[in-house]
Amino acid sequence: MQGRDTLTFSQNLLALADHKFEKGGLVLQAYAPTIEKNFLKLLELNFYLRSYSIFYSVWKRDGRADKDKLDPVRVMNTLVYDKRLDVEQKIWEVSDKYIEYRVFLLMGYFELTSKGTAIRTNPYRKAFDFIQTTYDGMLKDRMGSYLLIKSIQRDPGILPILPIAAETMTDSLAKQTLMSAYHAVRPGKKALNFDLEDENGKTHRLDDYKGKNLVIKFWFTGCTGCAQIKNSMSVIQQKFKDDKSIVFLNVNMSTQKTHWIEGLKSGKYTSSGEVNLYTGGLGIRHPLVKYYQFASAPQLLLINRRGIVYSANPPIPFTEQKTVELINMIKEMR
Repeated sequence: MQGRDTLTFSQNLLALADHKFEKGGLVLQAYAPTIEKNFLKLLELNFYLRSYSIFYSVWKRDGRADKDKLDPVRVMNTLVYDKRLDVEQKIWEVSDKYIEYRVFLLMGYFELTSKGTAIRTNPYRKAFDFIQTTYDGMLKDRMGSYLLIKSIQRDPGILPILPIAAETMTDSLAKQTLMSAYHAVRPGKKALNFDLEDENGKTHRLDDYKGKNLVIKFWFTGCTGCAQIKNSMSVIQQKFKDDKSIVFLNVNMSTQKTHWIEGLKSGKYTSSGEVNLYTGGLGIRHPLVKYYQFASAPQLLLINRRGIVYSANPPIPFTEQKTVELINMIKEMR
């Protein structure tokens, strides 16, 4: 997508956001006389950015299909300089939606532009460096913290950077959030206990699996990637079928129980011999999911027989190589 086509795409997206903003704006304006001016701007900014929720997935999907189909710089600039985002930095700094929006846009941009290069550069570290040199103050720290946390599952090499990056931050919330994520996912940490129900209503807790090595898969119904790894996970399960010390758990993150049951019945995501558990409709807001920073799926978590996290970001078996790597990691965990 080039030139006029890119501009049309951007304008259509902005029109959609304007439509949603106009409807929500009527509600906000009704309360405007009783809301402090800057806080009202924050509410407007968050609401407007929520309208862009489809942008990241559409942009990455089209970009993967054809790198030249969408000019990311042109689209990024069109959105960044839209009048709705023309607010003071002190408003940006406390807007979670703005930080989320900018970080995912940067991650997508550097993911896309790093593909096909002669030397594959790490897109997340490049995005982090970009934030460090482009922004300042609280905004820089909060964007950097958010990006590193979201990159952990995509690049295991990011994990050692977290405490180093935290030392450079002056914003206490960004530093605390980053270090909490680091301590939660680093190997050797005691795993968080959980209470999850299976399809028969029986509650399962981590303590129920003392002496067992756990391979926990997080998924949701409708997740393409979750369906893609089903066969490779079945191969891995068969590899360890005679080892009674290894248990495979499936944790569903769908927000409706009926969707979870539909996913189980479809046979697209799980195999027999696995224990199927549900987050009770909380999805990514479930304490277990939030603790390990699993904001997408599929995700894997390895917990050894002593209840210690062996890996919170093991290889996801999308390829034969990753499948072999995961098998070897499970063997080592034993």
